[in-house]
Amino acid sequence: MLSRQLLCLMALAAARGRVTTIDPFPDHWRKLADDRYLDPVNTSGLDELQAQEQEMLQVKVTVISENVQVFLGDEKVYSSSAEDSEGFHVLGLHPQSGMVLLRRQFRTGQLAEADLMSSCLASIQPHTIVLIIALFDAGEQLGRRDRMLLEMLGMEGHGVGGAVRLAYDFSHDNVKDYDVINTDEFLKKQRNITRSALRKHSMKNPDNFVRKNDNGGGHKTNNSKQFETNIQAEVNKEIPNKMLNNGTRHFLLWNGYLQSEDPSILISQVPSAWPPQHQHDNLKARVYAEAANVFKFPRRGIGDLTVQILVPKGKAQHCDWHNDSARAAQLQFCSKYEGYGALCRCDHPINPDTLKQSASTIAIKETIPVAMLTATKSQFFYRQMINLLTTAGAAQTPVLVLIDGYNRETAELARLFRLPVLIHEHEGASGTSTPLNAHFRFSIHAVFSKYRNVSKAVILEDDLLLSPDFLSFFQQTAWLLDADPSIYSVNSFALNSVPMGANDTGRLKRSEMFPQFGWMITRSWAKELLHLWVHNTEARIDWDWWLHTTPRRKGRHVLLPEVSRSYHSGSAGAHVTGWMQGMVFANMIYNTDPDARLRDLHLLQSDNYKSFILEELLSATRLPTTFNPCDLTTLPPNLPPRPVLMAVYQDSYNQVNLQSVARCLHAFPQHAQDHYKYVMQYTLTGVTPHVRFYVIGCPRSPYCKELKDLMVVSLTEAMVERMMVTDDTWRYQQAREKANTISYFNHSSLLY
Repeated sequence: MLSRQLLCLMALAAARGRVTTIDPFPDHWRKLADDRYLDPVNTSGLDELQAQEQEMLQVKVTVISENVQVFLGDEKVYSSSAEDSEGFHVLGLHPQSGMVLLRRQFRTGQLAEADLMSSCLASIQPHTIVLIIALFDAGEQLGRRDRMLLEMLGMEGHGVGGAVRLAYDFSHDNVKDYDVINTDEFLKKQRNITRSALRKHSMKNPDNFVRKNDNGGGHKTNNSKQFETNIQAEVNKEIPNKMLNNGTRHFLLWNGYLQSEDPSILISQVPSAWPPQHQHDNLKARVYAEAANVFKFPRRGIGDLTVQILVPKGKAQHCDWHNDSARAAQLQFCSKYEGYGALCRCDHPINPDTLKQSASTIAIKETIPVAMLTATKSQFFYRQMINLLTTAGAAQTPVLVLIDGYNRETAELARLFRLPVLIHEHEGASGTSTPLNAHFRFSIHAVFSKYRNVSKAVILEDDLLLSPDFLSFFQQTAWLLDADPSIYSVNSFALNSVPMGANDTGRLKRSEMFPQFGWMITRSWAKELLHLWVHNTEARIDWDWWLHTTPRRKGRHVLLPEVSRSYHSGSAGAHVTGWMQGMVFANMIYNTDPDARLRDLHLLQSDNYKSFILEELLSATRLPTTFNPCDLTTLPPNLPPRPVLMAVYQDSYNQVNLQSVARCLHAFPQHAQDHYKYVMQYTLTGVTPHVRFYVIGCPRSPYCKELKDLMVVSLTEAMVERMMVTDDTWRYQQAREKANTISYFNHSSLLY
């Protein structure tokens, strides 16, 4: 009825020559339309967004209060607590499913950890999505190769954990390509300020966008702009307070303070031709996002950082061998795990079914099984397993894998290569000696229980690389364990196998060392010592030092080579830090000659060796007190072709003088346990021809009484200090030279 009246009125007005309309939306009503919350939801847009998200991997990385967490969708797939979060965290995601294939942490503030990280990065397969999170002083010890790999994967801020180069660019007004997360308004309201920056590539696929990078103030950005953030800078540099303008956006730089410990985050995809094999390879990853804290106020503590991004799903690498049904188990393993280089690559991958049989044969006098001990470091185990299975004699040698605690990845890897596996129920608390002590005890018992007809076994820790004659070495020396009960172990490793003090690959010696880093024992020794093993309640005592005590060693010796048959290549472990690996073990040498043969083995039996060493000492040229072992130019000229002898003062168990001489030759610096009746033995390689060098501690050594009129050098504290400084300086120089060297990953020679 009302509408009909309206029509009548309008008709009447028209008849009078004028039109009148009523506005149903007055001004105040129209203004309400500016409130987007009054608009209905565009369901078609939501449907389109949800469809897009189905083709995306939703990845979120948070560093909050020094705790690292990674989420895939709503599922937490990685976490590291604040007290254990230093260094680089590396994750690998399957490009299609998003399944986590790799979880590794590298404490790269320690020297050797950077090498391990490089090897890990190089072993990742093309197309894998990588997440790299750096905290604290992660970049301080990186070498040129480490930086090269990180750059190729897209991390421009690899110099330190924080964003120093970005801050440097800010301080030089070079900010046109940057986006700062915090807004001016937010800065005015906050006293605790953390400034972050984000870089990501603009991409043809507009569906890939950064959803959130939040540091308290919150900021969202899309991919309409390409950010070229370089995240590196001078540590502890003050930034002036000023306004900067790139033509479209204002940036406020607060008076802040840069710290290398601030976090940075990278999300990218591994290039197709990975890893770089030649100097001219200039590989570039597809970078989805890189973010970092650039500076903050106040200066204490590290800033929080969160990145949440949608990464487009893609196809995993497909290789021709994937179509081979005989290698289905290998394909399944490579689809679940990352970091296995040659096992999973497309070009000439390792074949688990034929690898062991491809090893050359050696003369086998008796069956000596190898017990491979491992726990949580699957990639260490893989590296050593490939090394062992390609060593001459591998096809003739039983191998048993013993895992401390159930590690599915390691167990599946061992079974892929058809190796038997035994799982040890983990004992003891983390951070104590108990887990290792218990696992060695379990493993020794297990290997002799499984192989009931053998009289000897080799115990092998997983952080070692092996010489090509590793198995032959034990076959040549096994008879000595039967012939001489005063020998209780044959070690493949020697602490003083160093470039300036060792050279003769055919020479063995008796020593008061303990079993270490690849060692052979007898069943009878195991029966005796397992009953006396260090108890789990002794959580601060290590099994090797326990065995070395007088009630258990009983005056017995180990045999060890002048040049090692194994090389320690692990770090951040129970006993060897990255610093110790980089400064000490990395400078040791091991045999690389597959045809090396041992000689004069009969001299190693107890009575023979005692007489042999006495004859050597009596015939040696006695060095004058002016000789400085840190300076071989002080050797007398025209030495006759026989050993030389130096005597240093030692009247107790204090080994400081023997240690100091060892430091001059850059041998093991922490103790002088590698002696025979307080006689140390070296080969001086810094002179031509090489000279056999004996150092005797008097009056502690029983041989001192046989050497009449012996001049004994008593080292002063100042001399000991100079020797230590000389050694430490040399080690640091070696580490720096290595860091400045770039090596590439040639597929034809790289097996790991």
